[in-house]
Amino acid sequence: MGSANGAFDAMLAALDKRNGNKTNNAQDILIAITALKRKLTLVTDDASLSSVFREFGGAAESFEEFLQHAREQPNQVEKPGQI
Repeated sequence: MGSANGAFDAMLAALDKRNGNKTNNAQDILIAITALKRKLTLVTDDASLSSVFREFGGAAESFEEFLQHAREQPNQVEKPGQI
């Protein structure tokens, strides 16, 4: 994937292309890169962000999917401060 800056630029360009340059794209990509580098699942209802994140090798799910997993396997969900 290369350097963090290279990944940021590539992911931002992909997201900008998908959603027409939304004003919060840079912030979304910073969050996405952090999740990617830490090998965390990105929880988002933003379909464009989720798709870009997956293209770069990340795992993403919607908030509803996250809640479903939490209900099915409550001991498998990270609690604040456990990451």
